[in-house]
Amino acid sequence: MAKHKDFERVLQRLFRQETYWLRRAAGMTPKGAAPSLTKAKRKRHIEHLQKIALDMHVRKVARAEFAAHVDQKKTWHVTKSKGYGRDQKKKTFAVWFSNNVWYKNCIYVFWAGKRCRYVGRTLRGKGRPQAHFVKHWFSGVTRIDIYGVRRPSMAPKLECLAIHRWNPSYTKYKAARQKWTKRCPICKMLKQLQAETMRAFPLRRKTKSC
Repeated sequence: MAKHKDFERVLQRLFRQETYWLRRAAGMTPKGAAPSLTKAKRKRHIEHLQKIALDMHVRKVARAEFAAHVDQKKTWHVTKSKGYGRDQKKKTFAVWFSNNVWYKNCIYVFWAGKRCRYVGRTLRGKGRPQAHFVKHWFSGVTRIDIYGVRRPSMAPKLECLAIHRWNPSYTKYKAARQKWTKRCPICKMLKQLQAETMRAFPLRRKTKSC
């Protein structure tokens, strides 16, 4: 409900600023300085609207897609008992992964407490999460969630949804995909939002000559 109110508030503010002169001509606004609405401000308002709209849907959509396509979830906790130093933890994780993860296509999520550090994927068993143990951001990681997926075409879609949902600190915004992979519904929604908001509040104004 709070997100809906935020969306309505930003939308109304942008609408009032966009229609100020029209309402003044109709005698609906008091005299005084007109609100300043530069191209940069309009762009910020539009991007804010898009973000709020996505936030309202991303958790619900991601949960539904993960529930429908994830066949296995495993969690590896980074503790002292797993070995001292990154190299030892890397070896311990590799053994655990081979013994517990049954799928070659996986989404993996690195967490530092409640903050998501990184989201990645494996396809057909190529590449494993332990390759990231050498990264500078691995310090402070407390657990790694592994989501096993039967179909390789679903992995990029779920990776992209995980990025949208958990907003990792060290992952690019959009997951790489190929023609044969499934599309991310949130990315599709974002394109629709961008088209609709730009149609309603265009950044470039057409001027008519007399």
